[in-house]
Amino acid sequence: YSLRGVAGGLEFNARPSERSMIYAHGFFAADRLGQGGQSAQIKADTRFENGFRAVADVYTVSSPVFRQVYGDSFYNIVRPDEVSSGFLTRNFSTYSVNVFGERRLTEFPEGAVTSRTFPSFNLSGHSRQVKDWPVYLSFETSVEGLSRSDIYRSTPPVVQRFDVSPRVTVPTRKFRGFSFTPSFGLHQTFYSDQASPESPTGVSPENLVRTAFDFKGYFSGPSFEKVFEAGGKRYKHVVEPEVTYRYINGVAEFDRIIQFDEHDIMSDSNEVEYSISNRFFSRRSTSDPGSTTSEFLSVRIG
Repeated sequence: YSLRGVAGGLEFNARPSERSMIYAHGFFAADRLGQGGQSAQIKADTRFENGFRAVADVYTVSSPVFRQVYGDSFYNIVRPDEVSSGFLTRNFSTYSVNVFGERRLTEFPEGAVTSRTFPSFNLSGHSRQVKDWPVYLSFETSVEGLSRSDIYRSTPPVVQRFDVSPRVTVPTRKFRGFSFTPSFGLHQTFYSDQASPESPTGVSPENLVRTAFDFKGYFSGPSFEKVFEAGGKRYKHVVEPEVTYRYINGVAEFDRIIQFDEHDIMSDSNEVEYSISNRFFSRRSTSDPGSTTSEFLSVRIG
């Protein structure tokens, strides 16, 4: 008390219904050494009877110094992000619709990066077979309003981004334990603004369209397995080799794209990833008289 001063907190939990929950946590410190402040976090989750689900996660802290001094966990002490987000979503038979909003502040030694995503409307279609052909179609589309502010540029309050990404997958039949699954994707993205070093804000109100093609080939070899005993129990070890090839072409305007999130860092690439997965299984008893096989360890080297 004599050195630091007074600190306090409040925690609130509620179950308004069987389908919803609310959690709130706040903390403050009146620190005499000048490291005080306050933080708050609110989480809410509810499921509606019509199948929609709404989630909100709001987090705010007065300063990075306060978080580092009074953080209650290693993750909170070292985390550079202050994120508040919420979404409304529903999954249908082969479709998913999502309304999303987020504010993210990331601290760097040279300055902070603040980005906002609101509103964001997303519609995606899961893989669906075309008639009786060995062809599956999927897609993702989104209409979003974004903004970003950092030491290099400051965008308008709303930068429009419209993205359409259809994909075709053609799985092949296994042949003597070998299988190969190719897929082809097309990415068409529209931006209402683009990065411009000549502009005082680093942003120019000129439209930009990015068109990229990507190919992905997934190859898996035959699986090898062995059953052995240890301590009176039987275990199974399965080894699965895999090779994935990715090719992206058409991103010629990468230096003019404002990077808001992971959608904007797509670049031309040509890469091969090869790996070996080791999976370990054991038998365990179930609630009714019987047993089942479960995977208790998985090690992947790539």
